[in-house]
Amino acid sequence: MQRSDGLGFRALALLLATGTLAAACTSGADDATTTTTSPAATVDPTGAEVGVEPSSDPGRSGTLIYAVEHGTQQPWAHFEASCRLACRLVLEAVADPLVLPSPDGGVVPVLLDAIEASDDFGVWTLAVRDGIEFHDGTPLDAEAVAFNLQTCRAAPLTGPDLVEISTVEVVDGDVVVTMSNPWSSFPMLLAGSACTFVLSPTWLASLASVPQRDPANPWFDPAMAATPADGTSAAPVGSGPFVFDRYDPGAGNTFRAIRNEEYWRGPAGVTGEELPRLDAVELVFDPSSESRVVGVADGSYSIAHVDQGEPIATATADATLTVVQSLVGADTDHVVFNVAAGLNASAAAVLGVEGSVEMDPDGSQVDNPLVHLSCRKALVAATDHGRLVTERHGGALPAANGPFPPGVAGHLDVAAPTVVDSAQAQVELERCLVEAETERLRFTLLVPAGGPSAETGELLASMWVQQFGAAIDVAVEPVPAEDYLQRGIDGSFQAMILRLPGAIDLDAHHRSWSIRTASPIGQFALNTGRFLDPVIDQSLAIQRRTTDAALRRGAAEEINRSFAANAWNLWLTWRPWVVVHRGAVRDVTVSTSPEGVVTVAIDGGQHRLAHVWCVEGVCR
Repeated sequence: MQRSDGLGFRALALLLATGTLAAACTSGADDATTTTTSPAATVDPTGAEVGVEPSSDPGRSGTLIYAVEHGTQQPWAHFEASCRLACRLVLEAVADPLVLPSPDGGVVPVLLDAIEASDDFGVWTLAVRDGIEFHDGTPLDAEAVAFNLQTCRAAPLTGPDLVEISTVEVVDGDVVVTMSNPWSSFPMLLAGSACTFVLSPTWLASLASVPQRDPANPWFDPAMAATPADGTSAAPVGSGPFVFDRYDPGAGNTFRAIRNEEYWRGPAGVTGEELPRLDAVELVFDPSSESRVVGVADGSYSIAHVDQGEPIATATADATLTVVQSLVGADTDHVVFNVAAGLNASAAAVLGVEGSVEMDPDGSQVDNPLVHLSCRKALVAATDHGRLVTERHGGALPAANGPFPPGVAGHLDVAAPTVVDSAQAQVELERCLVEAETERLRFTLLVPAGGPSAETGELLASMWVQQFGAAIDVAVEPVPAEDYLQRGIDGSFQAMILRLPGAIDLDAHHRSWSIRTASPIGQFALNTGRFLDPVIDQSLAIQRRTTDAALRRGAAEEINRSFAANAWNLWLTWRPWVVVHRGAVRDVTVSTSPEGVVTVAIDGGQHRLAHVWCVEGVCR
């Protein structure tokens, strides 16, 4: 058996040279791991601030006002909440994870005592810590963990990540997860998924949306369906450092949780630690990066996450603020082209139907020219990344030539073009018009209403019109933020600007790129572009089946080449998440397991909340 007991297990230690986290920890990758903050400080490969030691007696008081990007239409159950960092911070407040990523490329158990694999990585055994209860008094045991995994398996949003799980069983007090194929990086997938947070099975079972209540779901539970669905997903129940207090989605748009006095990592808990340090956490959903930075500067907020170039520069220039940046889990901005066409046999298996499924069953793509490679290549060749970086990001964010930033396995110096090639753009456009049987390249580009990507969309459209003149007609359509992700998930778009979430391990991108997650238009798809690429699929399988560093690196590079050759996406910029906080807020980058093992402190902007404290309890 391969075992993780807090020091990282030997099989996944081999991933060190291949994954996002590993690349950030590699000597010589300083640009990916270190940043200057204001006041001057640096971040080490774990995301922790160098030279900033945790206080030996920080006290336990204060309310942290945290400005985050946006909420979700489906708060806050892990199996259905369609937001990223904001949702993760809510779950970080009220729940605890099974595991956290470690700086050496492995995982560190938190709710687990250990996680072990069979020699062929076909069976994983999860041993759950004793003595922990959820906020509602339900025991956190193997049955609770198994129920959470089954719920995530059964849900449209999270199920594709876990499709290779064959069974989840409770055996002798442990959770035994059997795979349909060997899965070497399963713990790293857990570490990067919202489903690593364990929620009360009593609360989950009370939700009307829990998949086990759906008669069409393979895991339909008639007994559960017969009970009242009287729970609310807006009031999550976990075992974490804070207990849900209230959620105001309208005026104030705030999620508030208060200290869990019975926290298992608290003075009266299992471990006897002094956690959490704060009285309460309030997450305020503010869609504007500029507003979030201004709010921290004027004391309206204690802390905020930011991902836009100009607000980052503004915060860095303010000597009263601390700016912490780590490229661990950096996102990639890109334009996704909807290429749904033809038949998909692989998705049929995931959807539980026989034969192949038609990717565009209602013919909505008939007038979408972007299903043609030449049309996509024309747009790529006509995009001026230099203008994009300077005019939209003040030169603060680097142009992206693919999904993998420098220092990350799979990065290629020469991949997709980032400079305008007018001659090639014109050649591709002429092919495009012939193949699409049209006189004008006409399509709609969706952008989030009121957000910075709206201006990016207008800039892109102006570049393309400058290149092609009357031969192109691009309608830039703003969509309300609360509806935006849904448009991508159900395929009701031709092109849209999205962010590819950064990943601790490349295996996490399986959900976004696999043929199996490319469901037909009108159905839930995490492969939002709905591209069917056998080269990428084979490379993803290699990533999942082996721990050989060279094989995994080569597979990642093949993925990059195939994206460039097929122009499935138009890559824009690589975007690290930045955390900006006031000087009175401390230990933002402290992250340890109950045994004191250091874990990755900041991953894609997400960090631990239980360790944070404020000087004299004043957080702003």
